[in-house]
Amino acid sequence: MTDTQNRKTILVVDDMPENIDILAGILKSEYVVKAATSGKLALQIATSDPPDLIMLDVMMPEMDGREVLRLLKSDERTRRIPVIFVSGKDKLDILNDVKGPDVAACLKKPLAPDEVMETVRRRIL
Repeated sequence: MTDTQNRKTILVVDDMPENIDILAGILKSEYVVKAATSGKLALQIATSDPPDLIMLDVMMPEMDGREVLRLLKSDERTRRIPVIFVSGKDKLDILNDVKGPDVAACLKKPLAPDEVMETVRRRIL
């Protein structure tokens, strides 16, 4: 078994590739990182090969993070995957927009590597 077979998988979803690169750079030493640049692609990846955790940008064109979250939580295949929202908005503003315990945590951009790793480690099973 190779090292990557033992690692948990994180799906990073952001419409800005440079934000995906930042998170992948932070996470790749401990996790397998998959990426999606749209909500639609994120849903396809999550349903075909569910990750252990999803890091989801809130503000995206076409389908925003809240809609992606709603669809993830309504699907039996993906409803138990922890979701961490990533946004430039304040954490309380994000959490006030989401009803129920659907979001495991929120991270505010710009991202601090230590905070990202600590938040992921606490949420990933």
